[in-house]
Amino acid sequence: MSERQANERRGSEGFTLVELLVVIAIISLLVGLLLPAVSASRGAAQRTQCMNNLRQVGLGMLSYHAANSNYPTGSTLVPRNGQAGLSWHVFILPQIEQGSLYDLIDPQPNGMAANLSARKVEIPLYVCPSAPSLSNENKRSHYAGVAGAGRNGQLVDLEDAECGDYYTDGMLYPRSQVTEAHIKDGRSNTMMIGERYYFTEVWTDGALWRGNPNKHVCMNSTKNVRWPINGSRQTFGWHPQDPEAPRDAKRMLDNDTVFASYHPGVANFIYADGHVETLNEDLDLECYKHLATINGGEVICE
Repeated sequence: MSERQANERRGSEGFTLVELLVVIAIISLLVGLLLPAVSASRGAAQRTQCMNNLRQVGLGMLSYHAANSNYPTGSTLVPRNGQAGLSWHVFILPQIEQGSLYDLIDPQPNGMAANLSARKVEIPLYVCPSAPSLSNENKRSHYAGVAGAGRNGQLVDLEDAECGDYYTDGMLYPRSQVTEAHIKDGRSNTMMIGERYYFTEVWTDGALWRGNPNKHVCMNSTKNVRWPINGSRQTFGWHPQDPEAPRDAKRMLDNDTVFASYHPGVANFIYADGHVETLNEDLDLECYKHLATINGGEVICE
């Protein structure tokens, strides 16, 4: 074999630079096509797991009602200025196989806890799988109770600078004791708990008052339905304590913080009968408020 033939044979055994670049381009194209599909598949799986979490929470609420003849209070409201009462999350712990944590907290007759070290324990059922990891020392929940829509004056009129009013025509609000008989609109038509991600709260914390309790009450574990699902901060305002709020930005009162999710365009809600529905963020606001009340007598729209 001549030297020329040997060189041609060696050259035919490898890639040319052009061929290598073509292969890299094809691989890059395939990766670009596959990544969105993988991401979408992961997102769908996380949303399904989120719904499963909510179903278990809903069963816990129904089990609590069966044992006590009423749904748990949205939160206690304790006499100590600046200290949060206990949230509904605490009261259903025995119903979601977390009885040991409930015993550790040991709720007291005055609405306070004997021990709040459990607030450092993450409860998987209270966390949306789509959310970033909760690295805070005190663990938060992505699910809050629906306090109502404030129809026909069913609210507690408070200050309008930080926390705002709280509504009392929904399933869960401070010192609520809703029973099945109170839900005139039908349990399958009444929202009870929804998703949140903006300014979430520690799962043990209920409501607290500062200064005059008749004028300044902040709800941690429950929220009013005042703004649309996934309502944007640019349109409806920023939380009064949000350090990232632009200067002179419009404010959204704490008790009105929107129900919103990490799932694009939608949010999941538990209803009073325990079923879970995914609601679109473009749901008519009045229809959304209909679903937030227990006895509004509204015709439920689609």
